[in-house]
Amino acid sequence: MPPSSTASAPDLLAGLNPAQRAAVTHHAGPLLVLAGAGSGKTRVVTHRIALRLREGLPGHHVLALTFTNKAAAEMRARVDALTGGASTSPNVGTFHATSARLLRQWAPRIGRGANFTIYDDDDQIAAIKRVLKAQGVGEKSVKPSEVREAFDRAKNEGRLPEAGDLPPTLLAAGGAGVADAYEAELLRSNALDFGDLILRVAQLLEREPELAAQLRRRWPVVLVDEFQDTNPAQMRWLRALSPPETCPDLTVVGDDDQAIYGWRGADVRNMLAFEQTWAGASVVRLEQNYRSTAHILAAANAVVAHNTERLGKTLFTDAGDGHRVEVEAFESPRDEARWVAGRVRTLCRDEALGPGDFAVLLRTASLSLDLEEAFRAAGVPAVQVRGRSFYDRAEVRDAVAWLRLAVNPHDDVAFQRAIGAPSRGVGETSLEALSKAAAEAQLSLYSRALMPPASIKAKARGALATFSSLLDEHRALAASQTPLSQVSQTVLAPLLEAMRAQALATRDRSEELAQRVENVERLVVAIREFSREQPDAPLDAWLERVKLVSDADAVPEGTAVSMLTVHAAKGLEFPVCFVIGFEEGTFPHARALRDGEVGLDEERRLAYVAMTRARQRLTLSWCRERRTFTETRHCTPSRFIGEVPTEHIEARVEPEPSRAVARPFGGLRGRSERSTRRSSDADLYADPVYEDDTGGDSPWRVGMWVWHGDLGRGRVVGVSRGVRTTLQVEFDGVGRRSVIASWVSPYDAP
Repeated sequence: MPPSSTASAPDLLAGLNPAQRAAVTHHAGPLLVLAGAGSGKTRVVTHRIALRLREGLPGHHVLALTFTNKAAAEMRARVDALTGGASTSPNVGTFHATSARLLRQWAPRIGRGANFTIYDDDDQIAAIKRVLKAQGVGEKSVKPSEVREAFDRAKNEGRLPEAGDLPPTLLAAGGAGVADAYEAELLRSNALDFGDLILRVAQLLEREPELAAQLRRRWPVVLVDEFQDTNPAQMRWLRALSPPETCPDLTVVGDDDQAIYGWRGADVRNMLAFEQTWAGASVVRLEQNYRSTAHILAAANAVVAHNTERLGKTLFTDAGDGHRVEVEAFESPRDEARWVAGRVRTLCRDEALGPGDFAVLLRTASLSLDLEEAFRAAGVPAVQVRGRSFYDRAEVRDAVAWLRLAVNPHDDVAFQRAIGAPSRGVGETSLEALSKAAAEAQLSLYSRALMPPASIKAKARGALATFSSLLDEHRALAASQTPLSQVSQTVLAPLLEAMRAQALATRDRSEELAQRVENVERLVVAIREFSREQPDAPLDAWLERVKLVSDADAVPEGTAVSMLTVHAAKGLEFPVCFVIGFEEGTFPHARALRDGEVGLDEERRLAYVAMTRARQRLTLSWCRERRTFTETRHCTPSRFIGEVPTEHIEARVEPEPSRAVARPFGGLRGRSERSTRRSSDADLYADPVYEDDTGGDSPWRVGMWVWHGDLGRGRVVGVSRGVRTTLQVEFDGVGRRSVIASWVSPYDAP
C-alpha cells in the first residue's frame, strides 16, 4: 500500500524525533528498528500500526507479536487510543497465545482436540515423573527438571526431542525411550507444552504451504517486538509466515544489548543476522533515551561496549548529567540489605520520594531474604515482585486442576492432582495401578477410570466411578451456555466445601487453612471479573490466559519497594535502583562464567538492562563475603564495575591486584562492626559513617573542612584508603557524598 501524505495524520507524527519518524513512516520492505533502552520503542510500534490503519489498512490484516501479556495489552490500548477506535483492532498477542489460538483451529492436524491443555513447567515435571516410573527409571538416576530442560531446549531449537537430547545419566539407566514416552503421554492427555505451541505451528506452516499462504493473506503486515528474544523455533515460525524471498511487510523491533534470555533458548543471532536473512532490510537506530540521566547512560554504555558481537549504538539524553553512579562495598549481605533499607528511608525523607519509587534488582531471587528482613525491621514496605506467585500456590493449583478437567477430562496431570483434593479414598497404590493399566491400554486416566482394573479394591473403584461422574457433570456444564462465573463456582464447590470443613476442624492451623480457602475464593472472584470483561469467553479461554502468565507480566506495587530479578525488571523503570550482589560469581554469575565468552556477554547485557532501569539514581553494591548453602565465599567486586569510567562513579571501587580478597576501601571498617555499635533503629538505618583509620602521614582527617569545585564546602566525616583514598564528606546544603580525595582541597573554614 503506498504511503499517504504525512499531513493526513499530523497527530501521529508530531513529537517524534527524526529516527522515530523514519521508523514510523517506513514503507519499503523489511525493517529492523534497533531500539535502545528507554528510546520510545513502544511509541514507535504503536504509531506505526496506527499510521497504517489511518491509511486504510484494515486492522484484522495486522499481526503484532510480543513476549508478555502486559506488553500486548499496553500495545492494544495505545493503538486504540491513537485511532479513536475508528477501525478494526489489530491482532496483538504473544507468540504463545497466538500459536495456541491457531492450534485450536488446526488441532486435528496435530492429533489433538481443540480443548487441549497447555502444560506449564510444573505440569511437565509431573508428566515426566509418570513417564520415568512407567519406564522403570527411578528419579535417583536423573532429576525430572533436567529432563524437562532437555525437552524444552530441543523444542526451542525447532525440533522434537530425541534420545540424544537426554541427560547421560538417564541414558545409562536405560531411559532412552523417555523422550518418545513423554510425547505419547502428551498425546493421551490431549496436552501440549509451551515448546509445542511454537514448534507445532512452525511445522504445520512448513509442511502445508497453502496453510501458510492463507495466513499471509490474513496478516500481510507483521510486527515483532523484543525480536532479540526470539528462539530458533520462533524464527522458523516467522520465516514461514513472512518468507524473506517475498520482501514482506515485516517490522522487527528490539535491542541486541538487551538479549538476556539465552538460558531459555533465545538466540541473539536472529537479530544480528536479520539484514542477511531478510536481504535488503532497512535499519533505523533509536538512540535518544528518555528515561535515564547522562551519568547512568554513560556507565551502562561503557559496560555493554565491551561485548564485540553487537550491532552497535550509543544512547544519549537531553536530561542532564544527574547523579553519578554510587558504588558501595559491604562486609556481608546482611549489612548490604540494612544499608539499602536505610538509604531508602533517608531518600524518602529528604527527596520527597515514596517507597514505590525504589527497586532492588537481584541477579537471583535467592538474594531477597536479607532484604525482606531489613525492610521489615526498618518499617519500609517492600514486596517481591513475581508474576506467577499466586497461581503457583498449592491450593490454587488444585483449584485450577478441577477447572482444567471440566474442559479436558483426559488431562492426566490435572486428574492426578484433583483426585486427591480433597481426598476421596483413592490411595497411591490404587492410582499407580490405574496409571499402569492406562499406559498399557494407551488411554488417559479418565478413560481407564471408567473401566478400572480388577486389581483396584472395590472402595477405590467406587470412588473412581463417583469422581468420573462428577467430571462428566462439570464437562457438560462448561460446554453449556451457563455463565462462566457460575461454572467456576459449581466446579470448585466440592473443593471449597472440604477446605472450609478442614479449616474449622483444625484449630492449631486454622489461620493458615483459612488463608488457603481465601486464595481459592479469590480465584473465583478473578474468574468473575474476567467474565465481566469478556462475557462470551468460555472456561478454556480463561485457563489459557492463566497458563500464559509469566514473571515478566508482574506489575510492581506503587506503594512498596519492588524487589525483583533483573530478568523480571526488563521493560520496567524506577526513579531509584539498587543493584545488589554486584560481585564476581554472583553478577556475573559463576554458572555463566563457566560458559566462557558467550556466558559473559549475556551477563554483561544483563548488567546493562539492570543499570538502564534507573531514571535518577543508581547504586551498585557488592559484599566481601557471601554465604551459600555449602560454603562461605570471599568475593571481589564485579568486573563490570571496573568497566565504568571513573568520571561517572561517585565512589570508585577497584580490586587490589596483589590480594586474593579485594579491599577497595582500604581502611574502611566493616559495616557490620559499625552496626553493632548502634543503639537505635534511627542510627542503625542512618547513612553510613566511616571512621578515620588511615594512619600514617595521610593529610585527610575526620572533621577537617574541604572544598569541591561543584559541591562547595564540606566537612570530612570518613576517610578510607585503598587504591584511591576516598572521603565521605557532608557538604553544606547538599548532604553526604563519597568523593575521591584528589577531587577536593583542604579548606580553612571561617
